Amino acid sequence: MNCFKTCRVIVIDDRTEEALPIIRALSRLGMGCIYFPGDRADELPQFPLRGVEMVVLDMRLGVTGTSKQVAANTANVFSTIVSENNGPMLILLWTRHGDDLEAFKEALFATHPKFKGSILIADLKKPSKISAATTRKVSVSISALAKQWAPMDFIWAWEQMAHDAATETTSIISTHVSNLAGLLEEDSEDQRRTKWLTALKGFLRTLAFAAGGKDAPLESAESDLLETLAGLHHDQLEHMAASRASNDLQTHLNVKPIELNQEHKAELNGHLLLGNAPTKKDELRPGNAYIADETSQPKLRSVKVSWDDLGKEVLSNISANPEAKKFQADLVKYAADDQKVNELTKSLDAFRSKLLADCKRLFIEITPSCDFSQRAHRKRYVAKMAVGLLVPQTLERLINARSESLKLIEPVLIPGLSGIWIPVLSGRALFSVSMHPKSPMARTSFRLRSNLVTDLRNWYSARFARPGYLSV
Repeated sequence: MNCFKTCRVIVIDDRTEEALPIIRALSRLGMGCIYFPGDRADELPQFPLRGVEMVVLDMRLGVTGTSKQVAANTANVFSTIVSENNGPMLILLWTRHGDDLEAFKEALFATHPKFKGSILIADLKKPSKISAATTRKVSVSISALAKQWAPMDFIWAWEQMAHDAATETTSIISTHVSNLAGLLEEDSEDQRRTKWLTALKGFLRTLAFAAGGKDAPLESAESDLLETLAGLHHDQLEHMAASRASNDLQTHLNVKPIELNQEHKAELNGHLLLGNAPTKKDELRPGNAYIADETSQPKLRSVKVSWDDLGKEVLSNISANPEAKKFQADLVKYAADDQKVNELTKSLDAFRSKLLADCKRLFIEITPSCDFSQRAHRKRYVAKMAVGLLVPQTLERLINARSESLKLIEPVLIPGLSGIWIPVLSGRALFSVSMHPKSPMARTSFRLRSNLVTDLRNWYSARFARPGYLSV
């Protein structure tokens, strides 16, 4: 059962009697672990494990030979058990052969260089004689070593908080279901199981309605349920964080921030602002984003947008381009020559169209959630679509970022596209798309996070709420 997998701590030692004190010490600390002897290839996992935070590693795993040969074998076993797309990991050397460390790192990094940036190594010396007192000594050593890796210990603590929050969310669900199941003392095991699972199904459907509305179709129940569970989980995570005892993190953060490059910023913004498109049956819903020049967007191709005018609005600072600037200078220079002006204007428009061809047409649905939830009773006649462009970051200087009619989103990595993109929406371009049931659905390119969708709704609402007036 994959739902019970855990592999945050791994013990690798070919001698079970020497691994047992480590396993007992981890148990004292409330830490579960997976144990591998490491001396038999058929007992290793089929695929390297992820989510590993700590590995207790013996340097010699059932082989003899030169230090180089032994290290190569240990490195091979380690990389077979632990994924290199993982980390950072604390490796505790549970061995009497600490001098093999350098050979082990050389062999490991030669075949899996990614481990260079994800391994923190500490020494947990294996005593010459394993006794009953060994377990307690190991427990004390593990606790002390973890504190030496601040502020990494805060990241590990946060991961544990996320796990505890998920556990608490599940417990809340279980408590509600038990109260709703109508269990009786005289019920048999089969009756209790049937009642409880029936109540669970109904309760989960209710939670799905919380996100999708009471008229939400069955097809969207799973995504709606996951959205509600994410909200419950976030609430519990906030409670965990608020109750966490203060530590000396401020001391460790009293440093100069690292300046992120464009790629790092775009990747992080992608995580914070965007989500992947749904993999199951698609539907128009708030937060969906569509790249409209794809051939599979029949519903959106009916929207009449002057993309040339939109391009002029978005790329209005075209004089930042040297070639366009020369066109504009020539227009001033030959202002008295109508034929020359006409030729230069056509050339400038053609050049702008060339730049516009590098952008992608963008629709984002910002329909109010209450309208979306009423779709089953046909009260949702249209979907509200904000329109704009995805502009390559190479053209960023051409965007008039000060324009009140434009809404710029931070540079991001777009799922399925290469390079860094800047989503730019126009306050002058907001359309309604028919929700006629026979109208073909559009294919979602990616999704916006709920906070960003809310921000867009507020921005458009503020623009439309400006009354204006006449005066002399």
